[in-house]
Amino acid sequence: MPLQCPICVGNAFHSIGRIPFMLSGRMCEHELMGCQTCGHVMVDLQRIDEAMIAELYAQPLDEQVWSEDGSSPYEEMVTFAGVALDQARSAQALPRIADFGYGGGEVLRALRNRFKVPAEQLVGYDFVPAPLDGISTQVLRLDTLDENTELDARFDLAFCSHVLEHIVDPRRLLRGLHKLARPGAYLYVETPDHGLLTDEVLNMSNQICPQHLHYFTVERMGALARSCGWSVIREEVSLFGFVPRARLLLQRDGGRDAIGPTRRFLEFKENLNVRLVQALLRSSEREVVAAWGAGTDLILAVERDPELASRVQEGRIVAYDRERAGQRLAGALILGSEFLRSTSGPVIVTPRPAISRLNMMKLAEKWGFAERVIDPYRANDLG
Repeated sequence: MPLQCPICVGNAFHSIGRIPFMLSGRMCEHELMGCQTCGHVMVDLQRIDEAMIAELYAQPLDEQVWSEDGSSPYEEMVTFAGVALDQARSAQALPRIADFGYGGGEVLRALRNRFKVPAEQLVGYDFVPAPLDGISTQVLRLDTLDENTELDARFDLAFCSHVLEHIVDPRRLLRGLHKLARPGAYLYVETPDHGLLTDEVLNMSNQICPQHLHYFTVERMGALARSCGWSVIREEVSLFGFVPRARLLLQRDGGRDAIGPTRRFLEFKENLNVRLVQALLRSSEREVVAAWGAGTDLILAVERDPELASRVQEGRIVAYDRERAGQRLAGALILGSEFLRSTSGPVIVTPRPAISRLNMMKLAEKWGFAERVIDPYRANDLG
């Protein structure tokens, strides 16, 4: 498969350089590729395989996040997500707070020791979990987690710090975490920000290294998160010591989507279809009715309702249409619209699009039978 950008899903890249490194006594290299659409930088994943990745991660991480004075930023991470922690605690009697890719457990320990989160509310996931003094830990392959993974790992707040740059498919992981997040849950994400690479940073911090498969900026990380269904609540770029950091607080269901409105529209559309059928059946009980416009809406109505089809066959409902004149509907001939001028009964317009009905009303006024026209999609026309 061609190389694909995890952010814009583009597949046009240009090479921007190589990273040589030693692996098991042999010289290897990554080729860095720049997405020509959105500018994301990533390793050419077509040139590496699972065996190389496993061998890379059998080695200690090249660098952890520490400041010049040796202090840790992990309490600061929790503080950054403070509003999410407060909300999780207030919304749930027993909130579940997770760290995906917890490493040495620094964030989980900060939550327990500094922020007084009970250990039973904490859980860490990693591919080689280490014990954490009473905090629950579980084995989890973050590189295979996606929205189809069945896992009892629902959370109210989660951390995923300095993980996404190491994952072959960060889009897949963010989709998987979105599935595990409870409605309204938060996710703290942090990666190196390669928009902050200065000579000093490069001289002091090994940010371009073989274990980094993706090179994010806070803007690109935000775009990736949004494309995976997350809302960006807060974002920040900063330096901690010589480590450039892109930090984001994400929320599930924090923004609008089209699913609910589309479902409501489909239900409303179905109700309109029912109104068309009812209008045709009710009016044709007493006299012959003209169904004006033998298009999709009328054809589907006749196909779905046997009684409606029967009345068309019997001639109690006669279809008129300019373009389909001469064709047949339920075995009955469709007449040209011009013949409506010689009818005397009710004329029911059948197309649902408003512009079609407006044009038909103008034509009815011109031809002198507008007072006989019934619009079944207008409540006041149904009586």
